Amino acid sequence: MNLLWAKLVKNPNEWSWSSAAAHSENNNDTLLNAEPLISIVQKNRTDFLLQHVTPEEQKNVQKHERTGRPLGSLTFIEQLEKTLGLKLKPGKPGPRPKNKNQIA
Repeated sequence: MNLLWAKLVKNPNEWSWSSAAAHSENNNDTLLNAEPLISIVQKNRTDFLLQHVTPEEQKNVQKHERTGRPLGSLTFIEQLEKTLGLKLKPGKPGPRPKNKNQIA
């Protein structure tokens, strides 16, 4: 979607370094498994990629791209944390407390 926002292409399938064409055409290779998106998006995947995104949605996606945090509902994030064994929700801002057992 960033290619469209940046007005680099009119159709995401036009960008040779994007996986959009492979997803739209259901083409797998050694680097891409298109099935997860295909199972979620039952309609035409090109139409899905061309959907209008509100400025608020765009800002939210860009925020999560910058922070590296997953974008989704609280339930989704908690499920990811449980599955991965990682803390993904933001913590309190500021420095982390020092570990008393840590060697300086």
